Amino acid sequence: MKALVLYQRFFDYFFEKQKDIAEPWQVHGHLLVTITTAPLMWAYALIPLFYMEESKTPALIGILASSFHILSPILLRLGMPIFFVMNVMIGSGIIHQATFSYHTGGFLSNILVWFGILPFLGGVIAGRKGAIFWFFTTLIVSGSFLISHLNGFEFPSLLSDRGKLYSHILLVFGQIYLSGGLLWAFILLRDQNEDILNEKNGKIQNLLRIVCHDISNPLFIVENRLLKIIKDNPDDNLKKTYWAANNIKEVVRDVRDMANFDKTRVLKFSNIPIREIIDHIEMLFEEMLYTKEIHLKIDKRLREEVLIRANEHNVRNQIFPNLISNCIKFSFPGSEISISLSELTERTVRITIKDEGIGIPNEIMKDIFEPTEKNSRIGTAGERGTGFGLPIVKKAFEEIGGTIFIESEATYPDRGHGTLYILEFNRA
Repeated sequence: MKALVLYQRFFDYFFEKQKDIAEPWQVHGHLLVTITTAPLMWAYALIPLFYMEESKTPALIGILASSFHILSPILLRLGMPIFFVMNVMIGSGIIHQATFSYHTGGFLSNILVWFGILPFLGGVIAGRKGAIFWFFTTLIVSGSFLISHLNGFEFPSLLSDRGKLYSHILLVFGQIYLSGGLLWAFILLRDQNEDILNEKNGKIQNLLRIVCHDISNPLFIVENRLLKIIKDNPDDNLKKTYWAANNIKEVVRDVRDMANFDKTRVLKFSNIPIREIIDHIEMLFEEMLYTKEIHLKIDKRLREEVLIRANEHNVRNQIFPNLISNCIKFSFPGSEISISLSELTERTVRITIKDEGIGIPNEIMKDIFEPTEKNSRIGTAGERGTGFGLPIVKKAFEEIGGTIFIESEATYPDRGHGTLYILEFNRA
């Protein structure tokens, strides 16, 4: 762990000048590639120095290239673009490798195998752009050696037998070292980042729970007091105040559900009577329907003994409340919302929810289940939302093995106004 702390300080020093022009992963990639490949660079520079008597050119170029390679992080500190710094580092490597290959048999030199790793290293540092650039670069250089070999050019082979042995040892164990070293380093960094993210997420979720709890209690009191006043004095301004309070309650509920959106939960399944869900919905939205003068029409067959197999929390607190809330929000005063049993088979129960509201525009429909701000719209009475409702519904359906389909005026103009939600549950 001391090595990890030391590396983190090393990273912070070089990233300081890159934070506005490069991503952290790019700087991490460059530093890790430089650290892990530097020993190999210097080893291949020393082999021709001691085991190639007829020419010291590969050794001199190797030492020069290895120096540029290991000093390339200084360019990060100077604020140079990451793509340029990467090319300096990997470019030093390919010049070193090409020179070594030329003097040790050309296309038949085993060091050419190292060319295959350069696109990978380029991708680690600069993503797709780096991988593509070095793919074509290494292809051109390797192809040049191949063409020269096929045309009968005789490359010198100046390395001694001992040098060839050491070169082969570097090839075999160097690849093991490089792949293992890079993998180990990235696993350590991944684990460290996961720990940091988990800690931050834990703090954020705890804060959200506290805020939601502290808002919900006084909001509940305000809402009940307003309802009592509205019943005695049905003033429009009081109704607007009630709707504002109710809107805040919905936002709090959505935020609370979204805080647990990506969590994998172990769900308890049970046989749920649909009539109980309908009764709950009628009670839950009684005042909202009343204040907006919307009629809720229930198919009488849903009052019968129809059972679905699902998690009660998902159905009772997420699926139906979010959908009915959406219908009320985007319906006009005096309109109707209907809940119907459209199909009943041995395995499935299909329920439809239909409103006579403003419908869903095409630009929102295509990403309707994505939790983004652009999916949040203002209701017909000025209600505001978070855009989280339908993504929560979709996730709840996925967890219980059901499906949801949406048809709306924007996508099916010949079927009248409003939105149609088609819900399929597993029958108990």
